[in-house]
Amino acid sequence: MRRWARRQPKVLLVVVVCAFFIVLYVGIRLLILFDWPALPVSFHQLFNSTPRGGMQDLTTVSAAKQLILLAGQSNMAGRGLLAQAPSYLVQSPFSDKEDLNFHGADRVFRWTMADEWEVAREPLHWDVDTSKPGGIGPGFVFTLHLRTLLHGKGSESPLLGPVGVIPCAQGNTRIEQWKPGRGFYYERMLSRTKAALGSHPQNNLAMLLWYQGESDAIEADDAQKYAERFRHMLTSFREAIGRPDLPVVMVLPYVDAPHRMPLIADVREQQKTLLGTIPNLIQVDSKGLPLHQDNIHLSTDAQLQLGQRMAAAYLDARFDQFVHDI
Repeated sequence: MRRWARRQPKVLLVVVVCAFFIVLYVGIRLLILFDWPALPVSFHQLFNSTPRGGMQDLTTVSAAKQLILLAGQSNMAGRGLLAQAPSYLVQSPFSDKEDLNFHGADRVFRWTMADEWEVAREPLHWDVDTSKPGGIGPGFVFTLHLRTLLHGKGSESPLLGPVGVIPCAQGNTRIEQWKPGRGFYYERMLSRTKAALGSHPQNNLAMLLWYQGESDAIEADDAQKYAERFRHMLTSFREAIGRPDLPVVMVLPYVDAPHRMPLIADVREQQKTLLGTIPNLIQVDSKGLPLHQDNIHLSTDAQLQLGQRMAAAYLDARFDQFVHDI
C-alpha cells in the first residue's frame, strides 16, 4: 500500500498527460472536419492520412500537360469556405461524374511550391499564399467547367487531356508588387511558370487567369496607373516566356467597402481601357456576385459562379480556334 501511494502521483501524471494529448488530437480532427477558418493549413496536412491529391498515378503525373497559370491577389487565391464547397473540389478527384473528366489521363494536377506535380484539389494555394487559411478560388472550378463545356461541344482540345494549374496568387498585393525586375511576386510567378514548363518538353502554357486590383483601390496613384502597370507586367511576362499571344482571362474586381477601398470604380475603369488594346485579353466582371461579411472577398458560391463565368467567356472567345486548329 505504501509503495502504491508513492507511485500514485506519477501514475496520475501519466494518465493526465495521455488524456491531454488524446483530447488535443480529437479536437484538431474535429476542427479539420468542420473546417474551422482559423486553423493553420499545416494542421490539415499533418493530420491528413492520405497525400494531398490522393494516390498518384505516376504515368499521368509525368505526362505532358496544358498549363493554366493563376495569379493576382486574395480572391484568386481563394477565401471561399472549404466546408461549403462541393466534395469533388476538396477530395481526391475521382468521380462518377463523367462530364467532369476526372479519371485516368484526364486528371487535373497542381504545381506545388516544392516544384512537383500532385493531383489537384482545393485549396490550390495552400502552400503559396500562406498569409491566410487556404480557401476556394475560381481557378479549379474554371478548369473543370471548361473541360465540361469543351467535352459537350465535341472538341478535341488538348485541354481535355492532362492539365496542370500553377498557383501564384498572393493576398493583399498591389500591381506595383508584380512589377518585372522589382516585384517579388512577378519573379516568383515567372520562376514557377518556367519550372512547370520545364517539367516536360511538351508542356504548353495555355493561358493566364488574373484577378487583382482591390489593393490598388486605396491610393489614387495606384488606381490611376493600373492600366499602364498591368500592360507593362503582361508584356514583359509574355516576352519572358516567348508567348506574345498568351491568352489572358482578367476578372474585374468589385468590393463594397468604400472606407477601405474607395477607388474601386477607378481601378475597374482602368482595366476596361485594356480591352481591345491587348491581344487575346478576355474580361469577366465579378460585380453582383455575393461577398463575405467583409464585403471584399467572394463567398464560396460566388467563386463557383465566377469560375463558370470565366470558362464560358474563354470558350466564347476561343472556341473557333479550337475547332479549326486542333
